[in-house]
Amino acid sequence: MIDIRHISKKFGNFYANKDISLMIGEGEIHAIAGENGAGKTTLMNILFGRVRPDTGSIYLNGKPVSFRGPGDAIRAGLGMVHQNILTFPQLSVLENIVTGSEPSHGGFLKIKEAREQLLRLQELFGFHVDLDRPARELPFAQRQQIEIMRALYRGGRILILDEPTSLLSPEEAQRLLEMIKSLRAGGRTVLFISHRLNEVFSVADRITVLRHGGVAAVLDSHQTDPSQIAGLMVGRPSEAGTAADGEEQSYARHFSGAFPQQPALELRDLCLRQDGTEPAVRNVSLTVSAGEIFGFAGIVGNGQRSLARALAGKMVPESGKIALDGLDVSKTGIAERRRKGVRRLPENPVEEALLPLRPLWENFVLGFQRTRDFARLGFLRMSNILRFCQDQIQNSDIVASGAYELLASLSGGNRQKVALALTLAASPKLVVLEQPTRGLDLHAARRVHDRIRKLSREKMMTFIVISYDLDELLSLCDRVAVFHGGSITGMTQRDGFSRELMGKWMAGVQEVNIS
Repeated sequence: MIDIRHISKKFGNFYANKDISLMIGEGEIHAIAGENGAGKTTLMNILFGRVRPDTGSIYLNGKPVSFRGPGDAIRAGLGMVHQNILTFPQLSVLENIVTGSEPSHGGFLKIKEAREQLLRLQELFGFHVDLDRPARELPFAQRQQIEIMRALYRGGRILILDEPTSLLSPEEAQRLLEMIKSLRAGGRTVLFISHRLNEVFSVADRITVLRHGGVAAVLDSHQTDPSQIAGLMVGRPSEAGTAADGEEQSYARHFSGAFPQQPALELRDLCLRQDGTEPAVRNVSLTVSAGEIFGFAGIVGNGQRSLARALAGKMVPESGKIALDGLDVSKTGIAERRRKGVRRLPENPVEEALLPLRPLWENFVLGFQRTRDFARLGFLRMSNILRFCQDQIQNSDIVASGAYELLASLSGGNRQKVALALTLAASPKLVVLEQPTRGLDLHAARRVHDRIRKLSREKMMTFIVISYDLDELLSLCDRVAVFHGGSITGMTQRDGFSRELMGKWMAGVQEVNIS
């Protein structure tokens, strides 16, 4: 159905794609795997008409195509769900889906006809979204469904899904994977990009591995395994086989000494108002030591995000207390929290923390633009800024041509690395990380974990980690608490970690004595 021949794309002196040839069959789920910056998203953007290749050609059903933009690709039957969700928050689900292809007759919108068509699509593929609800009120899982339904509504026979599960809980991700299988059963062809190899093997018929912009291998999923794919991604055999062992060794080093008794963060009977789809947070009390890595687990939308916002100063508590190093900061705002050494990585940093249409140096100076190192007498000290930016690019393994490259031109994983680097710059005291390894490949995620452990051990930085990946919390955190319905239902140290018990807490079964 799709025949990609000798596609190459160069940005400056950097090859994002280099002589890629690939054939994809009708009704196939074809996974594209590779490390951050391997060229996956660029190739999909070329296929969808967002980027023009320097050389090469694309054939659909045996006929050559040359898309001048996404509109041409949509008319040819392609749809793309982007890693960064593209919705109009103020519009309803129905309005989001039909915008750009509104059904009309004689200048009048035929909303009833659109609603009936969307209800049929929901029933056919197992979607469950209130068509009249504003998009801003929906959790990320249902915003993903909006994008998929938009592609199907426009007649998409080929769907490109770029990291569609990166913001989803395990339960939501599993439901989405089942939907992807139903798309294949309905005759659609799916191109699936994911760094989570367990997801790749649960749905994909074939897997293409990209490395350094080129094709490293194309394999049938039942004739390979995650270890081989991970090795092909980095050019070394069986790389995945050592990942877990490496994490355990790093973890053992991290726990070789006891934590000091001084508390870095204290919450006392903290109550937060309901915020969008997040429930009200009620009576949360805990103490986190300096240098500790403390994790929060729970299904999406149970209060974790509200807690993160409150810790960063974006939400004022209804009652209760937040104390940093013994000082009550409950009523202080974001700027004052930053001055006290608090940093937050939001779960969707491109929307909340970065400037995608500005160069990297402008992104790296955010929050530091008035400091003595980077400004003098109201003028930016560009030599210092560019040197700092280049150091961050190098130290964080960011694949970029330099400080003047636009953030939007980077892959999703490299944007996440930029956000992480900005959050950890200048050695803050308390760091709140929401989904810290979102969009990162196996090896990049492991490097992030190692860096967090090192900073906590050597600089006594305290970390609050909010993740929907229990494996991440298990391998990284000293203690884990579980949120359900705005309350902590259980808390455990790592040596007492039990998936069965955690599952009960996530379902709302309260532990009597939380310690």
